[in-house]
Amino acid sequence: MERCESVADHSFLTAFLSMLLVQDRSDLDALKVLQMALLHDLGEAYVGDITPNDNVPSDVKVSREREAVISVLDKYKSGKKFIVVWEEYIEQITPEAKFVKEIDRLELFFQSTIYEKQGLVDSNPFVEYAKKSIVSDNLIKELEGFKL
Repeated sequence: MERCESVADHSFLTAFLSMLLVQDRSDLDALKVLQMALLHDLGEAYVGDITPNDNVPSDVKVSREREAVISVLDKYKSGKKFIVVWEEYIEQITPEAKFVKEIDRLELFFQSTIYEKQGLVDSNPFVEYAKKSIVSDNLIKELEGFKL
């Protein structure tokens, strides 16, 4: 069936790829990477996938997503810990956050290639965007080795 992936589809594949590919990175906290991958788009599940085409300023987008993440996680005893992990991803200041961002772009690369094979989009703009965002050697090899 030809359809666009949901936020849940995207988050699952990002987490799955993170689990597989973090094994090559002994310098990263694998548990934090997996947590971050699972949480990275939690806000989008509630506010939608706001893209640059929506003309919503970045700070407004992040604010909406933050409110959603807090409303979901703050109810749980360990929720504050996971809000901190989500914030770390948003701020992109740790190696784990940067790695998960690259995995997020790797998933975009894979998904846009699949969409093109289905005849839904021209994947070139997405592929080029993803390639510019991926700098880790092992992830570049994943891009180069991907075949449908």
